[in-house]
Amino acid sequence: MVDKYLEAMQDKELLSLRSEVAVTEARMAELFGALDKGESVGRWQKLQETLDNLTRANQSGNKQATATALYRLTSLIRAGAAERETWDEIYRCMDQKRRLAKSESDRLVQMRQMISYEQAMMFMRAVMVAVKDEVDDRRILHNIGERVRAIIPLRAD
Repeated sequence: MVDKYLEAMQDKELLSLRSEVAVTEARMAELFGALDKGESVGRWQKLQETLDNLTRANQSGNKQATATALYRLTSLIRAGAAERETWDEIYRCMDQKRRLAKSESDRLVQMRQMISYEQAMMFMRAVMVAVKDEVDDRRILHNIGERVRAIIPLRAD
């Protein structure tokens, strides 16, 4: 456990929620794939037809046709209920993704507030002024300036 703890402490992305957002997104894709392909549109028509068949079979006293229609009706209702459960899970995943994304966004904002862009630029300018004050060799000053500009473009004020 100590090894895992030390490993976790070294993880710079320990508090990142990006992988959780990705897992949630993958689950939603899986759930959408599990939905029946357009069958729900025709399900109500099939339910109506099956109910009509059940009613006719029951009125005629045909026990076999009644049982068949009842079985078909039960299957259609269960399929609809399963689809409803899938949609409920999709909505839960969407909400989970929204909350995770907001938490990750908040985390990133908080990380950036530790030192703002403006503060970083002020620091870099102060370092450059100190270097210019202390280094007399123009070639070295030029090389340092080029290297800093390659990392962070500084505006001349």
